[in-house]
Amino acid sequence: MSRLRRLGAAVACALLLTLPVTQVAAQPLSATASATASASPSASETPAPEAADASVPVDGWQEADGRWFYHVEGRAVSSQWVQDGDFWYYLHDGGQMATGWVKIGDFWYYLYDNGQMATGWAKIGDFWYYLYDNGQMATGWAKIGDFWYYLHDNGQMAWRWMAQGGTWYYLHGNGQMATGWVKDGDFWYYLYDGGHMATGWLSQGGTWYYLYGNGQMASDQWVGSYYLQSDGSMSSPYAVTGVWLQLAQCESGNNPTANTGNGYYGMYQFSLSTWRSVGGTGYPHQASAQEQTMRAQILQARSGWGQWGACSARLGLY
Repeated sequence: MSRLRRLGAAVACALLLTLPVTQVAAQPLSATASATASASPSASETPAPEAADASVPVDGWQEADGRWFYHVEGRAVSSQWVQDGDFWYYLHDGGQMATGWVKIGDFWYYLYDNGQMATGWAKIGDFWYYLYDNGQMATGWAKIGDFWYYLHDNGQMAWRWMAQGGTWYYLHGNGQMATGWVKDGDFWYYLYDGGHMATGWLSQGGTWYYLYGNGQMASDQWVGSYYLQSDGSMSSPYAVTGVWLQLAQCESGNNPTANTGNGYYGMYQFSLSTWRSVGGTGYPHQASAQEQTMRAQILQARSGWGQWGACSARLGLY
C-alpha cells in the first residue's frame, strides 16, 4: 500500500514538471481602454483619400504661371467681360485677365491690378481720368454731379486755361469749370455762365468793367474816354472825364447850361434836331451833365467825332 502511494506521488510530480508556465499581467487593461485601442486603426489601416474626378469641370478663377484665368464649365473665358460679385473683369483673347488700359471697340477702359474695372474718378500716374458707370473713359465735356469738366482726347482731366473752338475756358485745380470772376496770377478774368471768357465791356450789377482781348480786366487806366478804377469798375457811367471833359471844355467851357442863342445848347453844343435824334427830350442845356455826355457818346458811336468839327480836330480825335 505504501509502495503504491509512493508511485502515485512520483507520477504526479512528473506531470507538474511538464505543464507550461503562464505570466499574469500586473495590471490588466480596463474595458474602456481596450475598446479605445481597438477603435483606432494603425497607420497601415487608414484609407487613402479618394482621387479627384477628372471628369468634373473646375469653374471660377484659376491661376497658371502667375496669370489669372476665369473658367466656366471647365473652359477658360476669353475676349469678353465677366461679372464676379460686384465687379467686372475682362479676359483677353488668350483668356488671361486684363489689367491697365484696354481698348475694346471704340472705347478705352481701365482695369486695376486686381483686374476690377474702374468707374468714377481714377488717378493713374500723374493724371486724373473719369470712367463712366459702364467703364468707358470720358472725353470732351462731361457734367459730373453739379459741375462741368473737360477731358482731353487722351482722357486726362483739363485744368487752368483751355481753348476750344476759339473760345477760352478756365478750369479750377479740381477740374471744375469756372464761372464768374477768377483771379489767375496777378489778373482778374470773367467767365460767363457757359464758361467762356469775357472780353470787351462787361456790365455786372450795374457796374461796367473792361476786359482786354486776352481776358485780363483793365484797372487804374483809361480805356478810350473811360477811366477804370483800381477795382476795375468804371468811375461812373457817362462821367465827364477824359476826352469828354476836354471836348466839353472846348465846346462850351464845360458849361452844361450853355445857351449861346445861335441854336446850339449845352456843354457839347447840340442842335435841337441832333439832340432829339439821339433820344433827348426838351432842350440839351436843361439836361444833366451825365445825360448830355451819354447822348454825346451815342452820337459819336453813330457818326464819329466829326460832329464836333474844330474841337475834335484840335484834340486830335480824327
